[in-house]
Amino acid sequence: MIDTENINVDGFILIHFKAEALAAHELPNVAYPMPTEVLAQQLTGSGMLKNKQILAYIQQYTAHGEVKNWQDYLPAMHALTKSMSPPVEPYEVQVIADRWSIVCGEVDLDGPVVAYCRNDEILAVACRNEDGRLRIMSYQPLDERTLLRMMESARNPHEDGTVCQREDNWEYLADGACGNGQMYAMMDGTSYFVLWRDGLAMHNGKPDPDYAQHREATPLPPSSLATSLAVCHEYAPLEDGEPPRRPVILHIEDQHLPSE
Repeated sequence: MIDTENINVDGFILIHFKAEALAAHELPNVAYPMPTEVLAQQLTGSGMLKNKQILAYIQQYTAHGEVKNWQDYLPAMHALTKSMSPPVEPYEVQVIADRWSIVCGEVDLDGPVVAYCRNDEILAVACRNEDGRLRIMSYQPLDERTLLRMMESARNPHEDGTVCQREDNWEYLADGACGNGQMYAMMDGTSYFVLWRDGLAMHNGKPDPDYAQHREATPLPPSSLATSLAVCHEYAPLEDGEPPRRPVILHIEDQHLPSE
């Protein structure tokens, strides 16, 4: 059934799937966003969408500032990423694409970090990996805008090791976090990022009362972020002249898992 009363993003419609279809995929009963061009395929009886398609469409839809209820989709995004994650959680996952790479794993909150935020909620945090790349952990499933910003900051270095005339990916991200564009994104209700040089929610050695509680939040497993990045990479619209993307490579590091 199509929800015609709550459409607030051009190019999308909202669909209520049948209860048996939701149960089969272990998904909550919400109005699922779908690009209008995909609707015709569904109406001709092509069957239930794949989990990664449903996740990609939610990522794209919730990236818009007009979607004020983006947090209502988090349970569905949790279920979808979990359905595509490995049964045994690895210590870290390296997500490697043709033009970027990210290490998904634990982040030291006592050192310099960049926090990805939306409506004063901290969605994820990034720090410098030992090789200068970005090391990121997330606290909730992420929208397409946030994921694409991560990929852009994680672009492959030039031959001399620099990234857009910065020392490495971390310096490129930290520099971008100080730009005026982050304020405009915050005002638009979309994701933005903030640099904390003294550690997450810390100023001059003292906790920021507005954000200190985030230091105790439990992050999602690395595979959750890795899955979100892989799906976004596959389904995000191509730029003009951009060749088709090859799937990402997931390099799983499980050395810290207990032996069976």
